[in-house]
Amino acid sequence: MSFGVTMHDRAGADNLVQHPRSRSWGKELPMALLTYTTIASLDGYVADKDGKFDWAMPDTEVHTFVNDLERLAGTYLYGRRIYEVMAYWETTPDRSQPAHIRDYAEIWQAADKIVYSTSLDAVTTTRTRLERRFDTEAVRARAQSRPG
Repeated sequence: MSFGVTMHDRAGADNLVQHPRSRSWGKELPMALLTYTTIASLDGYVADKDGKFDWAMPDTEVHTFVNDLERLAGTYLYGRRIYEVMAYWETTPDRSQPAHIRDYAEIWQAADKIVYSTSLDAVTTTRTRLERRFDTEAVRARAQSRPG
């Protein structure tokens, strides 16, 4: 399940963004794109009763599709729990993994990450910043100043 939200740029034409997943491909768009994605069961769960989510492991075709969607992401915004799960990609995979897995690891490692948590002591991955509170205006400003 995934959905997207666009945040309109009120600063004017200086912040035009062209985004290949937009309906107006080939046209410059006066907005930054903020996309929310998640893997969830039809009844809204991310993890099973044991806290595992291996039931949601996508096949090669779906994983490759997700890679292409996330390739344009410049920054991931996480809460503590999903960050701790995603930190797996910091040191994974090795060369024995399939190409689509290695590709996603490169995508994830190349992006900035912001973790919003009052309980996390420190982040353990590169290109990652810890914030104690979610500031909507700071996110808006970041989205409008960077195409990714």
